[in-house]
Amino acid sequence: MTLIYKVLSENSLERYSEQPGNFDNAITRLSEEIANATGTEPDFVEFHFQDLINKRLISFTERNGNTYFFWAQNRFVESRNQT
Repeated sequence: MTLIYKVLSENSLERYSEQPGNFDNAITRLSEEIANATGTEPDFVEFHFQDLINKRLISFTERNGNTYFFWAQNRFVESRNQT
């Protein structure tokens, strides 16, 4: 969980969210940049980011030859804030 704490506290996902290429290339590059920023191994970062994507905590979109990563929105919190 130290990795996630560092990513959240340093806004690493936001800082490195735009990556060139399709998802497969972009997740590898994103993992390398976050690994450098947090002092962890790229494979470790990629494993955990893939898990967060599978759990729908991180989402992504491909547009104009780039992939953009972002924290998924919490629909429960959004619906509570609208009442």
